[in-house]
Amino acid sequence: MTTHVIDVIYYGQTLSKKNRHVPNGRGGITLDAGARQNENDIVAQLEPKLRKMGIRTWEPDTIAKDEWLEKKRKANVSVTFFDDSHRRRDLDNQLTTILDALKRTNAIPDDDKRFVNGVGAFDGGVDADNPRAEISITYMEP
Repeated sequence: MTTHVIDVIYYGQTLSKKNRHVPNGRGGITLDAGARQNENDIVAQLEPKLRKMGIRTWEPDTIAKDEWLEKKRKANVSVTFFDDSHRRRDLDNQLTTILDALKRTNAIPDDDKRFVNGVGAFDGGVDADNPRAEISITYMEP
């Protein structure tokens, strides 16, 4: 089995998308502006870093999915969160935000079990001066 590891850091507080929904005025719900902006910020920071590491962030996700399935490629994703305060936060909800950003950058084509073998979310404690998410992606091919 061949493995390749990519480590990237998002500098900023990762918000939970699951707890940030508001009515959309048409009887449904949508993300509030803060959660949407947070994910956009994560993507904006990670995309150039991932490109430098050889991730083809510009490709349509259908191409990436086909390639991953053909090569039987899988990924393990591990994220350590350093929050800006002791405020209660759910690691799994923060992880969802990071996984969605990784999908948007093509670091992973999707977060379902066809492409992701495992995920881990860890509490790194509080760093009020430098909140961040340290992300490690291990790619595996048979």
